[in-house]
Amino acid sequence: MSYVSNITLKVVFMGKVNKYLKKNWLKVAIVLLLVYGATRKNLSLRINMNTPVKSEEKLPVLPAAPIKEGYTDNRNAPIPDNKFSLDPFPSKQSASKLAEKLSQIDDAAKATFVHRFVKVAVNEQHKFGIPASLILANALLMSQAGQSAGAQAANNFFNLQCTSDWQGPTFASGKTCLRNYETAWMSFRDHSYYITTGTFSPLRTKSTTDVKGWVDTLQELGFYPTKADAKAVLLIIEQYELTAWDSR
Repeated sequence: MSYVSNITLKVVFMGKVNKYLKKNWLKVAIVLLLVYGATRKNLSLRINMNTPVKSEEKLPVLPAAPIKEGYTDNRNAPIPDNKFSLDPFPSKQSASKLAEKLSQIDDAAKATFVHRFVKVAVNEQHKFGIPASLILANALLMSQAGQSAGAQAANNFFNLQCTSDWQGPTFASGKTCLRNYETAWMSFRDHSYYITTGTFSPLRTKSTTDVKGWVDTLQELGFYPTKADAKAVLLIIEQYELTAWDSR
């Protein structure tokens, strides 16, 4: 092919290209932009992959916060001094009257309450030597099977009151300041401390099967104000067959 012919072909080809570009310039521009973007992304990825990774900065190790635990599962651990204040019979109600109110609560609710706390009571029995039946009876009576304001709002099932050394949250039950517990178990543990320390420390020598002896001694030491109150507690233990848990 001659030189002239080549020139002619090139002119014709360029003419067609120009014509195509004029007609499809928008499509061509979009394609070029896509190719340009893909090229920059690929280049950036290669640069990042070749950049040495900085070593991870080590955070300073902070000292562990001290664990504030007021209870122990060590049966032989020393028991703290008795600084509790407990009024089993709020508003000067006798145990007999509280027992009468308790009898009006649905039996299913009382059974549910016992089922909920029986393991806690047995655990406290093993650690403090308190009959589980007595723990459950006190809880049933003082919290009205968990329906009292202190039990529902403050996890306080034994009317344990605020004292000068109490640093936890509080709950006002009428004119009485009650301890506000994070969990129900903490209330049961404080009850165990209360009736095995201070004035009531002699009870730690009694057998867990001597429930009547526990109740009579608590009455003699002032925990239950009268013999009628002590009798009401024994009737609750008998009525709900709570002694079945004392041998667990």
